[in-house]
Order: sequence, then C-alpha cells, then structure tokens
Amino acid sequence: MNLSSHNHGGLDVRDAPAVRPDLVVSVTTVGSPDEGADLADYLRRNVAPGGFTEGVLADFANSLGTVPGLLSGDSHPQDALKGLDALTRNGVQPGRGHRDDVNQMLGSTNLFESNPRPVFRSHANRMKNAGL
Repeated sequence: MNLSSHNHGGLDVRDAPAVRPDLVVSVTTVGSPDEGADLADYLRRNVAPGGFTEGVLADFANSLGTVPGLLSGDSHPQDALKGLDALTRNGVQPGRGHRDDVNQMLGSTNLFESNPRPVFRSHANRMKNAGL
C-alpha cells in the first residue's frame, strides 16, 4: 500500500510501516504538523493545566468533535487535551517518509504557494516511476 494522508492523519499514518512493514510501500503526508503546531504550544504555555479555562476549552473542543459522529451515526469518544498534547512540539514524534506541503484553506489555494493537485500528481508519478 502507498499511504497518503492530510493534516493530523499524517501523524497517525506514520506508524503504519512499523506495524505492518510487509504491507506499506510508502507514506506521504500533506500539510501535517510534523514539527508540532504553534497554537498547541501557545495553549500549553498559557492555559493552566486543570484550570477553569482548560476545562472550558476542552469541553468546547470535545463537543465540536462529536458533531461529525452525530451526523454520521458513528460516534467515538473525544479527548481534546490528549489531541492538544499530541500536537505540541514535544508531543510530535520525528517523521518518516516523504512530506509535501500545500497552503490550502477551505478549498482555496494561495497564489504564491503550492497547488495541491500538482503535489499529488508529482507524488503519484514518483511512485509510478519507482515501480510502486
């Protein structure tokens, strides 16, 4: 398998080759916070652990996380604080594999940044040319 993932999924998929090296040929992450997210570091530095503000923010984020489950009928427990810790520079494990970035928000692309289509095409061609 050639695995491609975006955003936080890039952090999750990086462990697949270690678990099933016989099945994974390559891993590509696009727009993944491989070096941590500045917002996560900011929140961890400025919001007291166990305090009122952390509790309110966690409840709000956990509530937002349940919306896709309610809409799809497939609900999973949310833990915003574990997610936050996983996105800090200290929480992110060193990456493996190939990484491309695109500057994309709500489907639009920045005039001066990579367009996602050529990034994915380029990676697909690299894999094809390598016989993968």
